[in-house]
Amino acid sequence: MFSVLSRAARSGLRDRVAERAKTAAAQLDGLCRRVAQVAESTAAILDIHPALTEDELFALVARNVRQDELIYGSCIAFAPGVSSRGRQLFAPYAFRRDDDVTSIDIGRDSYDYTQPQWEWYGEPKKAGKAVWTEPYYDTSAGDKLMCTYSVPFLRDGKFRGVATVDIPIEELPQQVEDSYLGETRFIVTSQTDKFISHPNPDFIVKETVASIRDKGEPEWSNLFAQATSAKSGDSRVLRIGGPEPSWMSYAAISSPKWRYAASIPESQVLRPLREVLRSQILYGLLGLVLVVYVVLVVSYRLTKPIERLTLAVQEVGKGNLNTQVTGVHTGDELDDLARVFNLMTRQLNVWIQKSVSSREVSEPAEREGD
Repeated sequence: MFSVLSRAARSGLRDRVAERAKTAAAQLDGLCRRVAQVAESTAAILDIHPALTEDELFALVARNVRQDELIYGSCIAFAPGVSSRGRQLFAPYAFRRDDDVTSIDIGRDSYDYTQPQWEWYGEPKKAGKAVWTEPYYDTSAGDKLMCTYSVPFLRDGKFRGVATVDIPIEELPQQVEDSYLGETRFIVTSQTDKFISHPNPDFIVKETVASIRDKGEPEWSNLFAQATSAKSGDSRVLRIGGPEPSWMSYAAISSPKWRYAASIPESQVLRPLREVLRSQILYGLLGLVLVVYVVLVVSYRLTKPIERLTLAVQEVGKGNLNTQVTGVHTGDELDDLARVFNLMTRQLNVWIQKSVSSREVSEPAEREGD
């Protein structure tokens, strides 16, 4: 019975986690598209209005940050020499700090963003299209673990710079509603299989699917190899941030080309199953006790009248014709038998008394006749 219920529970769990993965992936994809549209709109404004003043540019990136709570920062980074503000590099950047929005010029106050390590600038320039970066930690501008969506803007067909929005990696879990699956944990991986979100915070950015496979967790590698070649699927893995088996279902987050995987420990679904079985066993034991009690009561009600009738017969056999069966009130054949027995002994007693009286009368008469 437990095996049948367990299979049914696992099947239900598998369906729920799969649905959860698809729903959450769609949620995150919608969020990514929403914030990406802010950068797209900014690039479109710069295409149409290339001569915005410095104050207008700073106001534009600050407005971008304020209009969406998921946006951590926004930047307009001009190509070297494109800005007419007397600076080789100019990149107004607004970001959240202490419940407020702060602005800096990255080119002047932080670093040379044209260097190869800053892919938020180099990748869209090289690809000629908008890109989502790999997760990175920007210690110089923003001081936050983030991913950036960068859109190139042009003038007369020539690259003039990029408009960006940053989303904070640490806040991604808060954007996904997991309440109806209880202990659900989830993982998000980037295009290069870096962990963007993971139950183990030490994995984020520092580990990839391949690296943890090399550390003895091949289930992960197999799972994400499937996820690479399919939009959605599911698998049972032995470990996910803990020693117990879990069910994991994955789905694609299409806009940034990330992958989402939701997992739930098997113990979560088996726990209520065990509680149900425990209740059934308890109720079964109570039922057994009740049956035994009923059997004992019925047996007592059946055997006690018979025992009393047997004792009464034995007394009659000893010559005690005054014997009466008492305490038999079963309302059935035994009750009738007790009444008949009592009537019989009374009649026998009366008959014997009459016989004795008759003999006592007849014996003197016979002696007188002699």
